Amino acid sequence: AYLDSIIKDEKTDKDTLKDAQEQKIALTQNMEKETIVEGLIKAKGFNDCVTTIKDGSINVVIDNAEPLTAAQAAQVMEIVRRETDEKPENIKILPKN
Repeated sequence: AYLDSIIKDEKTDKDTLKDAQEQKIALTQNMEKETIVEGLIKAKGFNDCVTTIKDGSINVVIDNAEPLTAAQAAQVMEIVRRETDEKPENIKILPKN
């Protein structure tokens, strides 16, 4: 809503407008990636998950009946890396507990 108000304001200067538009595009792209990652993880048999993506940081919270095995964590990591192109050191996979 904040970015939309800047974009719609006729008094917004060109640089601010461009910055707000770029931020909105980035936000939308991250939301799309979050949805894709969550869907792919759920499709692998996990109960549920929540993914948050920010510049240089991705958190994946997994709701699973059992603790994640190393193989399951690797599977989740591969999905996140493939869909986001993020470096492994910037990805955190956390249990819901």
